[in-house]
Amino acid sequence: MKNITIIVMETWDQLCDQLLVLFQVSFWRKYELLVGICLAVTFVVICASVKYLTTWKSPKKRRTRKNSSDTEAEDDIPPPNVFGSEISCNGGGDQNHSGHFIPLNWEQLSENKMLQKSKEFYQLMNLRRTVRSFSKEKFPRKIIENVILTAGTSPSGANQQPWTFVVVDDHQMKTNIRQVVEAEEEVNYKKRMGNQWVEALKHLNVNWIKPYITDAPYIVLVFKQSYVRDADGNKTYHYYSEMSTAIATGIMCAAIHNAGLVSLISTPMNCDLALSKLLQRPRGEHLLFLMPVGYPALDCTVPAIKRKNLENIFVHH
Repeated sequence: MKNITIIVMETWDQLCDQLLVLFQVSFWRKYELLVGICLAVTFVVICASVKYLTTWKSPKKRRTRKNSSDTEAEDDIPPPNVFGSEISCNGGGDQNHSGHFIPLNWEQLSENKMLQKSKEFYQLMNLRRTVRSFSKEKFPRKIIENVILTAGTSPSGANQQPWTFVVVDDHQMKTNIRQVVEAEEEVNYKKRMGNQWVEALKHLNVNWIKPYITDAPYIVLVFKQSYVRDADGNKTYHYYSEMSTAIATGIMCAAIHNAGLVSLISTPMNCDLALSKLLQRPRGEHLLFLMPVGYPALDCTVPAIKRKNLENIFVHH
């Protein structure tokens, strides 16, 4: 019995260590996490029991409650058959759900041309840097629109294109967004993130003060669409919405650099609800990234860091 107890405790400690890494909480909250999980499980069981007891007598009532968009609890958990599907490479919507196919628009290049283009693109992207010091100089909004159109060519799960790019250039709105982000980020740095995470960021000289939100002429807030509702209120789930939106954001980052601008991909932790409300986003959309876009400030500097060489990121079989 004693050995079993030791094994259980060791297993729990290992699980907690993984959860600590996943949720980035400090060590002293390990046992608070256990209490929180137990309370959450208890709450779910109680809610499920109450719902069952209030509907089991009337099958007709159960169907009514299930189909009612007014009383149904909002959630973004897809139905159980979402796993195992492919990420569609159709991008901007040449092919949706109609089953209609068109010829692929593609040209085969010579090997020399392929080598040249791949090298030139690498050299271009190798100049890209994350920037936190922005000029207030404006540029045409059409450039941002083209960048977002490029992001929209990204592949997505079931070609559902589950993303929304909210562009903000109004100074008061940017100020309101900055206030929300800085308030949450201060709590993140001081309480939520833990010493190990904060220590890992020290060489970048960052903290919860985010002047780039109001300095950059544009900020783009990237939302994933976990689901959408049609005009009748029926819910359609989006599969792999987070991965699809992250891929689109990477393509947008490359497009911004290609246009001669600079940016930063930030992840404003715990700002989803407040910013979704501020920007009047529908339920089912969740904030993933906040990206300032513009010119670098005249005195802009970036950390002297090196990217990994090919031997450290490439494996060939």
